[in-house]
Amino acid sequence: MADINWEPYISTRAHKASQSLPQITIAKDNGRIALNSAACELVPDIYSYKFAEIYCGSIDGKLKKIRLQFTNEKTFKSIPLSRKKYKGNYTNGAVVHSKSLINDIFNAYPNLTRTCHFGVESQIINDNVCLSFDFTDSLID
Repeated sequence: MADINWEPYISTRAHKASQSLPQITIAKDNGRIALNSAACELVPDIYSYKFAEIYCGSIDGKLKKIRLQFTNEKTFKSIPLSRKKYKGNYTNGAVVHSKSLINDIFNAYPNLTRTCHFGVESQIINDNVCLSFDFTDSLID
């Protein structure tokens, strides 16, 4: 029998490589904003928060950025924040459901694909860590 040369297999799939980057995914079909585990790590103790307040930043009336601020207080501007689940078990990641916001995003940017990934950055506002993403600068293919 010939000697076999064993080499490690390294996946070239871009999706797996980008999972370690903090990102937000918006999905048109189910009206959700999903934060991957790397994005959740930017916010200390994110899983203790119950709600996210969403702020839209615009220039000349055109939507440019979205900012998520996390809170435990239910107000008229807060949306429930859920921890991701897979097969009934919690996983690392969080989700905000807002069909109306997602529809507004896709109306403002009709060229976006049905599911889009955006790089996310953290900001400190009023001593709280917030996450924001930009529709023009942070799209991840």
